[in-house]
Amino acid sequence: MKSKVLLVDDEPEVLSSFQPILQTKYDIYTSDNPLDALTKVNTIGPFSVVVSDYRMPVMNGVDLLREIMKVNKNTTRILLTGFSDFNAIIDAINSGNIFKYLTKPIQIDHLINNIDDGVNQYNLITAEKELLEKTLKGSIKLLMDLVSVTNPKSFTRVSRVKNIVRKLAQVLNYEPLWEAEIAVMLSEIGLVGVPSEIIEKKEKKLPLSPEELKLYENHPKIGAELLGNIPRLENISKAIEYLAISNYNDFSEDELEINKPLLLSQLISIAKIYDKITNAGLEHTDAINFLKRKKAFSPHIITLLDYEFNAADIIKNAKVQSVMIDDLKEDMILVDDVVDNLGMILYAKGKELSDMIIMRLRNMARSRKIIQPIRVIKP
Repeated sequence: MKSKVLLVDDEPEVLSSFQPILQTKYDIYTSDNPLDALTKVNTIGPFSVVVSDYRMPVMNGVDLLREIMKVNKNTTRILLTGFSDFNAIIDAINSGNIFKYLTKPIQIDHLINNIDDGVNQYNLITAEKELLEKTLKGSIKLLMDLVSVTNPKSFTRVSRVKNIVRKLAQVLNYEPLWEAEIAVMLSEIGLVGVPSEIIEKKEKKLPLSPEELKLYENHPKIGAELLGNIPRLENISKAIEYLAISNYNDFSEDELEINKPLLLSQLISIAKIYDKITNAGLEHTDAINFLKRKKAFSPHIITLLDYEFNAADIIKNAKVQSVMIDDLKEDMILVDDVVDNLGMILYAKGKELSDMIIMRLRNMARSRKIIQPIRVIKP
């Protein structure tokens, strides 16, 4: 499949001179004005490369490439400009908006070589992104499935919280989204360093001694230390460390915008409290009012949570399906507990299904009777 390339220039003769040769190598789209180019980026994109002239009416090339970066920051952006636009070039390079700049007039061979470089850059970035999203996320998901066997209630809760955080992160345009999801998945990994009897007492709401409480509340620090030296997980490690902070008022709202680990920790903390309250049978409004009274969390995120989940929780809003075990799919969420004919709970409601869990259910179904169909939702 040819790489998609967009050429933007307000001089039609420039576009028509380039297009016949370039379209033998690339899937070429052209636009003679910036507004039309943005429309194409939003409707036809993503493009591997966008090549834009600098001097155009309505919007210059630097501003256009900046807007394109907001839509898809992985697109390689190349600026065509004259020598008189040198200051604009410096500004664009310093702000990180362009990959390369080329001077006009330009030879077609030189243009092709630079587009090739841009395509290679795009492929490298997207390949790395796919590796991180699929391989790393898949590996951690498998690890969490294995750990959840020792503490199923805790990790069922994590599955529910992940869905809330994922929705909020999408609205906030958090990038990369996989980082937010993995941060939730690993948010309680530090519990592996806490004695099981303390975790059990906490789950059963039994009183903990001061020493036990200190051990339990130290689990974010344990988790951060476990992850601290793993490449690509630095933000996640710091976010988990921030979970031990009890008062958001120690930070400003401005810092939330530039401190990604702090933002992640706030999303996770708020989502956990919201899930705890609503899962206990109380209403959405009760959870929001409680969070506001605490004054320990970002008002902006609480307002966003209130707006996004105001109508009902995820399950109430989603279309519920009743399926047999053989029809279960990864990422489905259990609406009810999965139980056998003796009433034993195999997986609790709210659990997000993975390939490993589905495989275990199918294997268990060979030796015991599992109540079917199973009610699920697909986020």
